[in-house]
Amino acid sequence: MSLDNSPRVAVYRSPILPLSETFIRDQVRAMHRWNATLFGETLYDPRPVLDGITHQALWRDTRIGRTLRRADRLLEQVMGYSPAKHRALRTLRPDLVHVHFATDAVQAWPTLRRLGVPVVVTLHGYDINTHADWWHAGHGGPRMRDYPERLREMAADPSVHFIAVSQAIRRAALAQGVGDERMSIRHIGIPTQNFPVEGPPPSQRRPDVLFVGRLVEKKGGRFLVEAAAALRERVPGVRLVFIGDGPCRDDLAAQARRLDVDARFLGAQPQAEVRRQLVSARALCLPSVTAANGDAEGLGMVLLEAQCAGVPVVTSAKGGSEEAIVDGVTGFAFGEGDVPRLAQSLEVLLRDGARVDLMAREAAQFVRRQFDIGHCTRALETHYDHILADAVLEQTVPSWNAR
Repeated sequence: MSLDNSPRVAVYRSPILPLSETFIRDQVRAMHRWNATLFGETLYDPRPVLDGITHQALWRDTRIGRTLRRADRLLEQVMGYSPAKHRALRTLRPDLVHVHFATDAVQAWPTLRRLGVPVVVTLHGYDINTHADWWHAGHGGPRMRDYPERLREMAADPSVHFIAVSQAIRRAALAQGVGDERMSIRHIGIPTQNFPVEGPPPSQRRPDVLFVGRLVEKKGGRFLVEAAAALRERVPGVRLVFIGDGPCRDDLAAQARRLDVDARFLGAQPQAEVRRQLVSARALCLPSVTAANGDAEGLGMVLLEAQCAGVPVVTSAKGGSEEAIVDGVTGFAFGEGDVPRLAQSLEVLLRDGARVDLMAREAAQFVRRQFDIGHCTRALETHYDHILADAVLEQTVPSWNAR
């Protein structure tokens, strides 16, 4: 359909776009009634394939681009907003700006406020869970020391609306004084057609447990290694396959060697390789925990991808264990750091062929029914409609928005 007369949304994420954030690309691609432009300061390298998506970056990652960006930052300090960002966004003439991650929203807020359009901010996890003292200590960079206070200030503006990706994120936001009546819960979903059920049923596969995610503290990889060590004698041949990279990789590999756990570390991989590994995995595990600085999982998109592909999951992710699985039906939930319960759940999936096959079928049906990105995005566009209609009625939008 033609989108020439459709309402316009600028979807803001900077840089555009880490490989771990394909869900933003997929959400933009799934929009049908709103004309979406993915907008950011720079292009990330490497980044997901953005074919078919209108996207615009202010600066290239070149010497000239970096110089122009520094100059704009200096002007921002003097003028109180980014002239280049404001000029580019005005050219797009958006009816609404949707920012992924409140950290981006807070930094862009002085500019977005001058634009005068409704702003939607999706909260994903670390941007609302991380403790205030961590930010105050400068661990997020000197420009983010006062992030918690600036977030609350932005949240008080009636033109700002929040989306939480799970109930757990909504609870965290409300505890921080963010959201309230302008907070909704909306799952992003996944392109279910990209994760078909393929290969032999899980009962016919070797006892491989797949982990997909960054190798950082909150992902809880060490608990999976401990559980595998406990299972070694009861489940001969159990093997862990880690996809992802990060600061904990060397420690995890050393732990696996020390505990005599068979573990493969494949590093960061494209989605095609993730799908290939899902076809041969018996189960997927996301043993997430709350990090020392408060950071915690928002939902865990990989839980949806695995179940959609017919792979049962075991997880302690805060949002994921509550909303992204049906405990005992499509997978198992366990408490953070509860290694005995994790080992027990994995043992069921690795030894009980009839049970794992039944759960695989239920998992694929559950995700297709509840988390298809097309359905989720249609609901998001309706949410946009209501926000824009209210803003027009209140005459709080620029003239180009008066539809």
